[in-house]
Amino acid sequence: MGPSFKSILEIILEKITRVFSLLEAIKVALLYAIINSIISAIITGLYMTTDIKLSFKKDFINLVTFIVSLLISARTSNAYNRYLEGQSLWTKIRLTILNLAGFIRINITDEEQKEHYTNILIYLVITVKDYLLTDSKDMAVNSGVKINIEEIKEMKEIIEKINNYNEDTLRKRLHLIILNLNLFTYEQEKKENEEKDKPSKVNYDKLRDGIHTLTECLSSLEKIDRSIPFAYSTLLSVTTWIFSLSLSFQLVTDLEWITVPIIFFSTLFLFGIIELAKEIENPFGIDVHDLDLDKFCEDIWRDTKFIMTDNEKNIKNFCNKELECIKKFKEIKNNETKINI
Repeated sequence: MGPSFKSILEIILEKITRVFSLLEAIKVALLYAIINSIISAIITGLYMTTDIKLSFKKDFINLVTFIVSLLISARTSNAYNRYLEGQSLWTKIRLTILNLAGFIRINITDEEQKEHYTNILIYLVITVKDYLLTDSKDMAVNSGVKINIEEIKEMKEIIEKINNYNEDTLRKRLHLIILNLNLFTYEQEKKENEEKDKPSKVNYDKLRDGIHTLTECLSSLEKIDRSIPFAYSTLLSVTTWIFSLSLSFQLVTDLEWITVPIIFFSTLFLFGIIELAKEIENPFGIDVHDLDLDKFCEDIWRDTKFIMTDNEKNIKNFCNKELECIKKFKEIKNNETKINI
């Protein structure tokens, strides 16, 4: 059976949205192209109708072309690498969470511990996502996780309560979650050793390694979330402007009025690449070109719940209540951090 009309319509609408989003991204480049075309028309008009012959030597154009090509190549490559790195880090987070979930399911028999670990890992992922989106311009309207999983209403309510925190508070929350995981792991290992008077059967080092991997991923995500230095962006824009403006002086002697449309499209192309690089250099946002972090969180949540349960009837055992640890995290107010393990 082929795709339904509704699915086809959704695909078409998505394509149209992406086209309009692309036009929105390069609107600055379009403005620059129009301005440069007007300047080019003036230069061409003076050349064609007066004795004023403005032109540059080709050596200057070649030098500027070489510099601009290097700068744009470096900028686009760096932006694309940041996008791919952000995607790979979220994939690594997902893999780590699922590995931890499988380890917890197999090695930990205490149901309360399973609930604690499972919920706190999911909570960590959601908080990382909100932390990365706190500086988005539409965060006030689009904040939080939109996971529409109707069968588990309680878990959705827990997740939605994490919304509307500023960056500093969410950063404290992340460190508190990681600290809680480490302390809880240490206390459980110590408790088992004291009770059995022999080494624990559960290799808690595996849990600590997983927590360490998640911490590394968070640090790397923060690095990507920081923008490119302003000086570098300014240098690239100024150099591209010099190249675009000087191009008219070289082409007008051979192409005359055809110079104007060539200048328009070349300027649009060059600055369009720069603007698109700006769009993807920070992949954490809510635009159509950004990574769908909500989808990442939803996939992690779905995969984890199926790993931890034999059938969907048992899912509520892990997701139908707010744990005390989550309530403790919500006690963070202003600049104070309370840790009550």
